[in-house]
Amino acid sequence: MATPQTSRFHDLLRRLTLAKDLSFPAVLEDLFPMVDLLADKPELFRGRGELPFACAVSVAAQAALVNRVWVMNKPSDNLVVVTHLFVGSTVAQSILGDVLNTGLPADVVNLAGGLDTRNADPTGLTRTRVTMNADTFAAAIAGIMRVLVAASSTLVLPVRVVLKPGFALRVQTGVVNTDLTVMAMGYERSVDATELS
Repeated sequence: MATPQTSRFHDLLRRLTLAKDLSFPAVLEDLFPMVDLLADKPELFRGRGELPFACAVSVAAQAALVNRVWVMNKPSDNLVVVTHLFVGSTVAQSILGDVLNTGLPADVVNLAGGLDTRNADPTGLTRTRVTMNADTFAAAIAGIMRVLVAASSTLVLPVRVVLKPGFALRVQTGVVNTDLTVMAMGYERSVDATELS
């Protein structure tokens, strides 16, 4: 993933610190607040080498089975950060979530797409390397995340789930024979080997 604006972003950070007349900036006190302010500026996604994405699927109830939805990061050089999770069902129930690197299903590429149109290809498609799929299982497996949804409602969950290569976020119904709707939003970027050790 090319990041043509990275050097410009670094230059802007340097200029911002110089504007404060900091000859020896204290990193925690002087730089982190500024970097945090810039983190929510979508215009700077490319400067930070980040590609925002969304992926969504609705799965109909399956008799005697729980529905599972997978948000996956399979490429070996990609890092995925899920920042928002939308989960819903027509039945009041617990929705369970887990992060794992085994049993990932095949990719269904057209369930996910990029959100920064500056990265669109000539056909107008804004791609993402994040993939998604849905499957079923005989019973719910306890996960590290559990939320209760009311009948015919959707919960919006601000999260910070970081998926290194080969990992997935799995969301599943807590009750058999119930439907599930999941949308995940976040960003992806190239990963450095030092981040993975």
